[in-house]
Amino acid sequence: MPCTDLKEIFKSLNNFLTQKEVFNMKRLKKPVLILLGLFAVAALAVSLSGKITGNAVSSACSDSDGGRVYDVKGTTTSKIGSFTDLCKDSRTLLENYCRDGKRVTETIPCRYGCSEGACGSLLKTA
Repeated sequence: MPCTDLKEIFKSLNNFLTQKEVFNMKRLKKPVLILLGLFAVAALAVSLSGKITGNAVSSACSDSDGGRVYDVKGTTTSKIGSFTDLCKDSRTLLENYCRDGKRVTETIPCRYGCSEGACGSLLKTA
């Protein structure tokens, strides 16, 4: 009989500890999740440090002469820098313009010659 009572005591103690441990795990879940959430927010804040300025974002690409305008010297500005139309030689223009938000360079033969980053025009007067 004492042996049975001892088994019952151990069984009851085991049940109590198991229930108590489950109870504590449930209580610990909320603080652990809160702590993990705070850690994630802190890590995100550190990774974005200095990258958020509050300034408006300009378009990915812009062209001062309005695009593929061969008789006007223009400057195309994109994420990688600014590029001014220029003459490759006296009869060839390197025209920069925007396409799909990116800078594109096109080689253009100039019928009336190329000077100062623009093709000459029959109608152009000096």
